[in-house]
Amino acid sequence: MTKAERLLAILNLLRGRHQAMTAQQLSEHLDVSVRTIYRDIEALCRQGADIEGEAGIGYRLTDRGHLPPLTFTIDELEALTFGARLVKASADPTLAQAADQALQKVRSVLPAHRQHEIERRRAPMLVATHTSTHLSQYAAEIRQAIAAERLVSFGYQDEKRRQTDRTVQPLGLVYWGYCWHLVAWCLLRESYRVFRLERLQHLEVTDQRFCRPEATIQQYLQEYAPDARTDFWSV
Repeated sequence: MTKAERLLAILNLLRGRHQAMTAQQLSEHLDVSVRTIYRDIEALCRQGADIEGEAGIGYRLTDRGHLPPLTFTIDELEALTFGARLVKASADPTLAQAADQALQKVRSVLPAHRQHEIERRRAPMLVATHTSTHLSQYAAEIRQAIAAERLVSFGYQDEKRRQTDRTVQPLGLVYWGYCWHLVAWCLLRESYRVFRLERLQHLEVTDQRFCRPEATIQQYLQEYAPDARTDFWSV
């Protein structure tokens, strides 16, 4: 890693943290000595980076300072492009539009040779569209309900075509097996359940609030991952 690359890496590390980082932490991240970090911080300050340092606390970027724009490697740009295309192909229209707009913003600041390279790499990679009317109808509403901590009610038809009415506390959305699933606490079953969005009917976000559980959807999935192919997906 060159000195210029290391200086940029320090800026990106500080930019990505809400808390201060010590010289020791920076040195461990970048595999250099603490003394080198001190010299790099001084060099960045001379170049105009507004970095505050406090003994025993560490370094952080202030909100006042000017920062150079984010830079990406060609692999990082390809990953962003491919990820945005996956969202456009499989997410609800609101997220699909946001992904397209974000991609346009990234492309607008790329030099011409980078844009050409991204297009060259993008061409051989195709993404099939998996959206459905059910996803278009419900995914955006469910995301809003999760953010607002609102109960959601809907009719549900299980794999045996049995109909039930459910009211749930939505925990998160999972894309698995070319299908979107809602993970939620079901008031009817009094336990967590997973619902396929394509089987939801007449979904309504209610005005009733609930307290967000301490467990995250990631923790829930880790706990039930061994049963992912059997009763984990059963409702």
